[in-house]
Amino acid sequence: MGPLADPGFGETLIRRLPDDCDVGVVTAAEKRPSCCNGRLPRCARVCQPVAGRAGRTTTAPGGGGGAGAGVSADGGPGGGTAAGADRNRYLVAQVGDEVQIVDQHTAHERVLFERLQRQFEAGQIASQRALLPQVVELSAAEAVSVRAHLEDLGRLGFEVEEFGQGSFVVRAMPALFGQGDQRALLRALVEDWDAWPSTPSMQERYNTVLASVACHSAVRAGRALEVPEMRRLLEDWREAGLPSTCPHGRRIAMRLTIEELDRIFGRLGWHDDR
Repeated sequence: MGPLADPGFGETLIRRLPDDCDVGVVTAAEKRPSCCNGRLPRCARVCQPVAGRAGRTTTAPGGGGGAGAGVSADGGPGGGTAAGADRNRYLVAQVGDEVQIVDQHTAHERVLFERLQRQFEAGQIASQRALLPQVVELSAAEAVSVRAHLEDLGRLGFEVEEFGQGSFVVRAMPALFGQGDQRALLRALVEDWDAWPSTPSMQERYNTVLASVACHSAVRAGRALEVPEMRRLLEDWREAGLPSTCPHGRRIAMRLTIEELDRIFGRLGWHDDR
């Protein structure tokens, strides 16, 4: 399958599937499914598109025909080839014999979650010290929670110290966190810790906080990815086993076989290439 010639293909496919199509639920860019165990407001804030990134569609370079044209993430059987990106939210990719519309945020979130889980189970989450430690201001209640979980933060790759009334200095973060919003992540972890008493399994408790770290560390919807980043994301997703949801339960990809595409475009029963 060659690259998709129409740069608006992603938008057309996502927004104009027939109402009775049974391929799967298609979520428009402005809508979000319920997730995060009923905590939609927080999840929606985390996953909000980056402001100022207008909805343009990008088609990856590659040209020519044949499989592998475009952004190749082929790592063997089940690999993917990115044909383009729609509105800096979705990657349109060929995975095996299927076309998949991949949510770049949820795919990256799941990849990072799997990585954090492996590191946590090995007893050491990779940490990165800050060149300029940041002071984070929290509410009195949030400060009490963070103070009570400083040891847990250490297990997660953080180095956090109290720095006055309601203030904490963050000297190190998980290495994969990058340049994210430290205060927003700490506040999300406070929400997770508040739910711990109703979660008897220690593994589930830590999975919850690992999911929050992954979500706040993942590439945001609305961020334009460079070609190598698209390739790396698709390859990482393939190596993770092409999981279908992020750790909060949100969908990663919509899969379309050639038969389903033929049905959508009214080609069922055709025996020529018109």
